[in-house]
Amino acid sequence: MLGLEKRVDAIRQMQGDEGTEPQGPGRSASTMGIMLALVAILAAAGVYFAVEAKFGAKMNAYEARITAAEAKAVEAMNAPKAMAQKVIVSNTLGDVTHKVGMLKGQLDASYQERLAKVEEMLKSIQQDVDK
Repeated sequence: MLGLEKRVDAIRQMQGDEGTEPQGPGRSASTMGIMLALVAILAAAGVYFAVEAKFGAKMNAYEARITAAEAKAVEAMNAPKAMAQKVIVSNTLGDVTHKVGMLKGQLDASYQERLAKVEEMLKSIQQDVDK
């Protein structure tokens, strides 16, 4: 086989066609295929970077929101107990004041006067707690 290749090379050298292959339909089709493959690779890379940039920005926004939510959760967990107790007492006093107001309308006049005093005391206590 090696001898045949040498003969073909020798014939080409005599004709002056050394190192050039004829441009036929097969050669131009393969060149076109390679060019289309390169264009497809470039288009895919462009689409990838566009999609990555779009979703990368969204992921950064979600990460920022999650970080903010985690910071708020840590802050709530580290809140002083006195503050939490103050809020609980204030809410309980508000509920009791509301119930006393409802009872005041349902009872006799003698009880209404007493409940009015209790309601005033509860409101003053709640104002002191809220300070």
